[in-house]
Amino acid sequence: MASFGEWFYEKVMFFLISKDTNTTNLPNRFRTSEMLDKVEQWINELQIAAEHPNEVFVEEMLLAHETLSTDEFNDLINRIEHGLVKALEAFKRP
Repeated sequence: MASFGEWFYEKVMFFLISKDTNTTNLPNRFRTSEMLDKVEQWINELQIAAEHPNEVFVEEMLLAHETLSTDEFNDLINRIEHGLVKALEAFKRP
């Protein structure tokens, strides 16, 4: 889902390449002190998304509800929930 990539992974990538702030770009080695806080923030965001996927995928779910059968829609919801849980598990992995 493209909106998930924009919503979540874009923030991660911008942080990693130091493009997430309006300040002058510091080399990444000067931002390591921020990493633990950022990872904790991202894990919390993924946890909330996994618990409430309809808040992240509002447009996609509305469109899917209008176009898919009930079984297809329920399957899509299950796959989205499973994908969010997998993303969360991967992000929590030490």
